[in-house]
Amino acid sequence: MTMGSEHEDVHFFSEGEQVSGWFFAGRGNTADSPGPGIVFCAGFTGTKFAAFYEPYTDHLVAAGYNVLMIDYRGWGESDGDRGVLDPAAQVE
Repeated sequence: MTMGSEHEDVHFFSEGEQVSGWFFAGRGNTADSPGPGIVFCAGFTGTKFAAFYEPYTDHLVAAGYNVLMIDYRGWGESDGDRGVLDPAAQVE
């Protein structure tokens, strides 16, 4: 599943583990004028693949916001212990 808006696969490290995400460029934003950004976090066990997030990201992108949607460590395509539900670690 891919979101309706075009996105770029991105990766970064958190506590030594690679985190996977999608970056959606807001409508009208450029390198010279990047615009505002939002980090979009899924619910406790959500991942970036959940189709019900699509209307939200599409609306934000259309409104000109850059959106970074991530998979928490241990969920989706991110590294880490699989399926561990630790809200404090998700915030990190």
